[in-house]
Amino acid sequence: MAITHHLTILATQANFERLSPEQFLHLDEHEKPVNCGVTRYVGNPDLGSQGKLELHEYNRQYY
Repeated sequence: MAITHHLTILATQANFERLSPEQFLHLDEHEKPVNCGVTRYVGNPDLGSQGKLELHEYNRQYY
């Protein structure tokens, strides 16, 4: 678990999903993280040669 803010969340997502600079900027402009939002990745051993993290939730609010 990591508790972070706006650009750190987006940078981590860009790293995990290998986003292009244009995709990163699109997220920053149109899909900003909400306050207290949850982003969750789950490991999938069937993807890639050594498995891969898949996005399962983005910006989910539990309150």
